[in-house]
Amino acid sequence: MSSRTAEVYRQLRTAQKLALNALQSVSSDGIDVTEIVEQAREHVSGKPLGQALVAFATVTQPTDFDRVTESTRKLMAKYPLQGFFGGVRLGDDGRIIARKTAALTSDKEQENQALWERVVEHVAMSYQLKVQAEIVPAMNQLTFEHSLSLRDLKEIVLDNPIIPPGREELFARALLNGLRWNFPEALSVLVPQLEHSLRHILTEVGAETTRRDKLGLQNVIPLGTILNDAEGHLESIIGQSYLKELKVLFVDQHGPDLRNHIAHGLFSHHHYFSHSAIYAWWFIFFLCINPVSRRLDDRLRASDHNDVDA
Repeated sequence: MSSRTAEVYRQLRTAQKLALNALQSVSSDGIDVTEIVEQAREHVSGKPLGQALVAFATVTQPTDFDRVTESTRKLMAKYPLQGFFGGVRLGDDGRIIARKTAALTSDKEQENQALWERVVEHVAMSYQLKVQAEIVPAMNQLTFEHSLSLRDLKEIVLDNPIIPPGREELFARALLNGLRWNFPEALSVLVPQLEHSLRHILTEVGAETTRRDKLGLQNVIPLGTILNDAEGHLESIIGQSYLKELKVLFVDQHGPDLRNHIAHGLFSHHHYFSHSAIYAWWFIFFLCINPVSRRLDDRLRASDHNDVDA
């Protein structure tokens, strides 16, 4: 049976790869985002560097999960047949990488899971508009008006409660690489470093971030375990909405699942320039600048003023 099972699985993988060619694309009419693009550019334009960096971090807002959850719940109630059956999500090579839960059920836990999966899908789709209409235009305007250096980015990472000691150079270079459109290098560094940063934050509040296995080896907990946050430590620090954003971006198989794809080398070069990847880089930028924004604004404004006087 084992040899037969292996043969059937090989046939399944062959069929899955061939089936990708039979899938049809679905498209819809585009929307005019000219006004949003202009607003994004104006949001960062004409400001001293310190203010411009802070403005770039606020050019769009992280996802409002309460609003998205409510709108998704209304859509599910309006079109109940769409949730009658489950489904699967396929990877680029035809593999089944996630199963979609049927929404029509009397099981409350299953119903909540179905709702969450659809919320994840809607949030992932929203990244396209945020990146194309807000983040990219603002970043292009920022880099057009300012010649950014590693020193400028170090102002963000130094004495930053999110960034552990000794990791400042890594974060600064990765953030700068993103501003220079080198997202493969930026995200390859930032994603694992963010995972360590979250462990660092939990350690600072006394939470245990290691586990002992049956052989007595002590391993650090991975990102999925961190974001499940069973004891609520991380949620109390960064908030429920940001915690959900991290889940959607990095570990949920119904979303971009960036941690898995980057850590296991599943991304080719062009994947690093996807909407979800660029949004993830911006979100990490947002998390880094948020706790030091006032200090950064004051310090770099003074630097800009001294440069003008000189």
